[in-house]
Amino acid sequence: MHGPERHELFALIPRNDLVVTSYALIRRDAERYQGIEFDTVVLDEAQHIKNRQTQNAQAVKSVRALHRLVLTARRWRTRCLDLWSIFDFLMPGYLGSAQDFRERYEAPITREKNPEVQARPGPAAAALPPAPASSRDVAADLPAKLEQVSFCELTADQRAFTSRSSRPAARKCSRRSAPGVGAKAGWWC
Repeated sequence: MHGPERHELFALIPRNDLVVTSYALIRRDAERYQGIEFDTVVLDEAQHIKNRQTQNAQAVKSVRALHRLVLTARRWRTRCLDLWSIFDFLMPGYLGSAQDFRERYEAPITREKNPEVQARPGPAAAALPPAPASSRDVAADLPAKLEQVSFCELTADQRAFTSRSSRPAARKCSRRSAPGVGAKAGWWC
């Protein structure tokens, strides 16, 4: 959902399996989303809702969905309360109110460096950020990479469908050198 014509598309949402939009447009169109219930809402770059008081966080949390998932590739070097905001989207109420979470966990951990609170069992233990690990440390813990390649033959119908489906995408792409990669060629869309 993007562009000025997106408003005409809201009526079509119930007939579609996937709707993609941005945080900025969810914020602008929050009222329009209130009348829709989704099966699943997936947030990419979930750090955009770490501040619970932003319009982005409030708009996204108001979207109704049966299932919620967040993705982020960012390392968590953040306040505990920022994680609370993301968990509040995932499982509203699970970690209590923001004020309660701040008093029970964030303040004792960050200001008082209280090891008893850090070791306290409960739902917040899963939300608290782990000590940062370097990629070298993580790589040492991983098993050797295993690959298993399997080939299968497509049926005539599958080949025809794949051919028809890929033509529009191929027209949009061109074969040229990748920027900043020298003579390496690749497909760029």
